[in-house]
Amino acid sequence: MEWFKITDSAKKQMENLLSKHPEKYAVSLAVKGGGCAGFKYDWGFIDAKDTIGEDDHIEDWGTGKFVLTVNQCCMWQAHR
Repeated sequence: MEWFKITDSAKKQMENLLSKHPEKYAVSLAVKGGGCAGFKYDWGFIDAKDTIGEDDHIEDWGTGKFVLTVNQCCMWQAHR
């Protein structure tokens, strides 16, 4: 199942962010329970590859990396 698609424009934005923060491993988006619609989104960076969880989704297109972290409660809500 494809959860999302990263557009070329979004990839360029993430590449730009990573070029400004070369010490970071990837751009990240954490989806958590909460907020008005039942979800809360936290953008940030991943410092190192070994901090990525085994259930996290990694997109690597060679010139940039993106990590999606989905809390288990959100997985349940998404499949309802």
